[in-house]
Amino acid sequence: MKSAILAIATVVALAGCETTPISELSFKQKQVVVAKIVDTCKPYKSKGKELWRQCIDHEGRREIATRNRNRENVHQFAQAMAQGMQAYSDAQAQQAQAYAARNISCNTTFYGNMASTNCF
Repeated sequence: MKSAILAIATVVALAGCETTPISELSFKQKQVVVAKIVDTCKPYKSKGKELWRQCIDHEGRREIATRNRNRENVHQFAQAMAQGMQAYSDAQAQQAQAYAARNISCNTTFYGNMASTNCF
């Protein structure tokens, strides 16, 4: 159980703000994203305004798609973990019910003032 929680925390931490929609980023975070896109498109700046604009547009759309995909992946992982934990919990409950419902037979043997009881 602890390892499952640790795994979820690790995935969320690794995904970080890469799952946050652009519209929810702070101004400073948006500046970082824009700087990354501008840096990616630097080679196209000298090749003309239209190519530069296309690159910026494409990289912006790619960033949004990547964030959406990452957010969906984290969501699917969390759902899978929840289903796995529920299945484990159900199996444990079923096992406990089976253990509680089992037939128990006990035999007691007396040895003078003493008795020995064995159950199975």
